[in-house]
Amino acid sequence: MSAKRTKQGVRIGLVALACVSALATAEAAIRLYDWMRGVTIHTHNWQTTLRIPHPYLNWTWKPNSVARVDLRHPKVYRYNAAGLRGRPFEPVKPAGVFRVICLGESSTWGDYALSGEEMTWPAQLERMLQEAYPGRRIEVINAGLPSWMTYENLFHLNTRLLGYEPDLLLVYEMVNDLGLIGVLSPEQDVGALRRHLIGHPVHRWLCHSATYSFISYWLTGRLGLRGSKDPWARLFEPQWVPFGARSFERNLSLMVRVAQAERVPIVLSTQALRVDRIHPYHRELVEPMQEIIRAVGRTYRVPVVEIAGEIPPELFTSEVHVYDAGAAIIATKFFDTIRAQRYL
Repeated sequence: MSAKRTKQGVRIGLVALACVSALATAEAAIRLYDWMRGVTIHTHNWQTTLRIPHPYLNWTWKPNSVARVDLRHPKVYRYNAAGLRGRPFEPVKPAGVFRVICLGESSTWGDYALSGEEMTWPAQLERMLQEAYPGRRIEVINAGLPSWMTYENLFHLNTRLLGYEPDLLLVYEMVNDLGLIGVLSPEQDVGALRRHLIGHPVHRWLCHSATYSFISYWLTGRLGLRGSKDPWARLFEPQWVPFGARSFERNLSLMVRVAQAERVPIVLSTQALRVDRIHPYHRELVEPMQEIIRAVGRTYRVPVVEIAGEIPPELFTSEVHVYDAGAAIIATKFFDTIRAQRYL
C-alpha cells in the first residue's frame, strides 16, 4: 500500500514539476521576446498593470513605464516620470520655454489606431508650433488619460498641472462625461461607478506575469468580457440627466476659473464625434453637451475651438478616437486658434 502511494506521489510530483517548468518556460520566452524588442514592461493587461490606485483621481499611470499593446505589434506606450504619455520633461519649467498643457481623455492621450505616440494631436501640435515659431522653445505636454473626465482633470489641474507652470492650457474632452449622463447621481458618485477600472489587488499582482496576462487577456476577449458597456445601459435613468449635465458644466467652469485665478490662458473646444456610434440613450444629449462648452466659453470669455463636425466619418475608429489624419485636424484647429489669439 505504501509503495502504491509512493508511486502516486511521484507521479503527482512529476506532473507538478512539468507544469511549473512549462509556465517558467513560457514566462521566460515572453520576457526574452520583450527584452529583444527593447521593452521594459510587457503585459496584455497593460492597463491593469500600469494603473496605480489614487485616493482622489481613482487611478493614474505608473511613472517611468513602458507597455506593449500586443505581442504581434511593435507599438508601445511610454509614460514619463510624471506618469504622462510622451517624452520626459522638467517639472520646473526651464527659462525661455513656452509650455502648453493639453487636458482630456483618451482622445487626447491617443488611441491604439494611431501609428505612434508622435501622432497624438498634442505631439502634432508641438511640431506645428515649432515650425511656425522657429525662434521659440515650445513644449506641449500630453496630460490626457483614458477614461478620465472633467472630475479628474479639474483635480489634476488644481493640484499638479499648474505646478508645471503652463503658459497655455488646452481642453479637449466631453464624451466620458456624456457617458455618465443619466447614470451619475448623488448616490452613484464617480468613485463608486468607476471603481471597476482598478482591478482586484490579486489580479493586478498576477498581471506582472507575462504568461498570466496573455492568458487572461485572451480569455476575456474570447468570452466578450472586455470593454463591455452594458452596465451603463442598465443604470441609465432619464431623471438624472440634468444632474450629470450640471456637473459637467460646473467642472468645466471651475477649470476655467482656476486657470484664470492663476492667470494662465485657457482654450476650450467642442469635441468631434461619430454620433451614430454613440449609445442611443445618449445620442440626443450630444449637442446639448457641446452647447454647454460654448456657453462656458461665452460666460468666462475664453476661446472655444469648434472641432465638432470637422472630422470626416472615415477618419474615426470609434465614436471619438481617430486615425493620424483625424488627430492632425484637431491639432490644426488648436494651432489656428493659438496663432489668432497671439499667445506666442
